[in-house]
Amino acid sequence: MKIGRFSCPAASPDFTIAGAISLPTLVFPVTPTYIEKAYAKPFLSDATRVNIYDGVQPYQRQALDPRGDQCHWFEFTTKDFYQALQLSDFRDFQVSENAVNLDQITIQPKLFLTQLKLLSALRNGELSAEAGYEQGLLLLDCVLTLQTDSNIACLSAKKRNAWQALANGAQQMIATCPEDNISVDWIAKQLNSSAFHLCRVFKAVFGMSLHQYRLMLRLSLGLVRLMDNQSITDIAMNMGFASLAHFSTAMQKAVGCNPREIRRQLQS
Repeated sequence: MKIGRFSCPAASPDFTIAGAISLPTLVFPVTPTYIEKAYAKPFLSDATRVNIYDGVQPYQRQALDPRGDQCHWFEFTTKDFYQALQLSDFRDFQVSENAVNLDQITIQPKLFLTQLKLLSALRNGELSAEAGYEQGLLLLDCVLTLQTDSNIACLSAKKRNAWQALANGAQQMIATCPEDNISVDWIAKQLNSSAFHLCRVFKAVFGMSLHQYRLMLRLSLGLVRLMDNQSITDIAMNMGFASLAHFSTAMQKAVGCNPREIRRQLQS
């Protein structure tokens, strides 16, 4: 197993042709990026999801953020990855010629923090290679056993595609400026929808409200910033929270620790 960080500026001439992925890999995005995998529908990559690459399908990407593509990645052997798929409780994957019809899975900030802690512990020499390997396999298991029941599976293909497109449009607007408090009405207007219809469609597609999605995204990105030396108050305000107390309360509820405790864990 290999673990690392990846960063490619949007201005890079090699941005569209993504970094080579030759083995099954979990990717935890930091910046929003639009991903187009061969033989699959395009999707938005952001910090509320973990992306799954099987090492077989080529893919390209489009920049949505001036910082380009920033992420953390966990690469597994083909043997470990496919054994994990077969032993997991995930119901919706299919394997065909070593390709998996699995693009991304929604995760909570607590799982995003788990991978940050693993990166930090290995960087600081707190875990041996063997212990890091074990923790990486447990992380893979946690990701693959997450399950969500689709609320749009019973719709006609035409309506399902329309709902997916509407929800994806709203997702992209929030992901590209998570710190801004853009209203549901404004988002709906840009997408030629009513606020009511947008809210019910987004919840049906993603299993959460627009507000919950934005909060999850802010918390996950806040976790990344806690690895640096920026003041916690500045992080809270820059991520769109009303106050430091608001940020601390939301983080405590989401991951079980306040920002100061998390910073100590990530920087120790």
